[in-house]
Amino acid sequence: MKKLILIVTTFSIALLFSCGTNNTSDDKKNSDTDTKKMESKGVNLASKGIPITLDAPEDSEIRKGLMIDDTNVAYEIVKGKFHMEVQMYKEDVSRSIAEYIADEKDIISDENPVFVKEEPNGFIYKTEIDGDEDYDFYYVTVKNNKAIEFRTGIGIDLFTLEDIQKMYEIAKKAR
Repeated sequence: MKKLILIVTTFSIALLFSCGTNNTSDDKKNSDTDTKKMESKGVNLASKGIPITLDAPEDSEIRKGLMIDDTNVAYEIVKGKFHMEVQMYKEDVSRSIAEYIADEKDIISDENPVFVKEEPNGFIYKTEIDGDEDYDFYYVTVKNNKAIEFRTGIGIDLFTLEDIQKMYEIAKKAR
């Protein structure tokens, strides 16, 4: 019995250390789960309450988002470095796209963002975390008179501009 406990403990410690590796900039660019190397497929969120289909990496995991409450529905689509949150307000749209954009910019203002790309329905921005560059995005559209927002999902990886540009384009092409 002691031998079994020792084997399980050793395996658990090895697993914990392997999960805690620190990615360097070179590791991010050469990752097997890099967004540019992923095959994509249509992910339909209608069964989750969001009437949208988007091209996400094949075998993506769909998780409940953090912002689910009585006023909205949110899900995160995750595969490797692909982390996209899709959120829809349950009420009909009562604000303009420009107001959604302004609200999101206000929310991220504490991060001291540098806007890399700005369009009528969204933007890509850069922040700095412990001296490393990190990129994120926000995009909003209206479908069936509901506001649907797309943004970078929560993850531990830093995102390159290339990663974010790909996710942003996927959000723009969602149907």
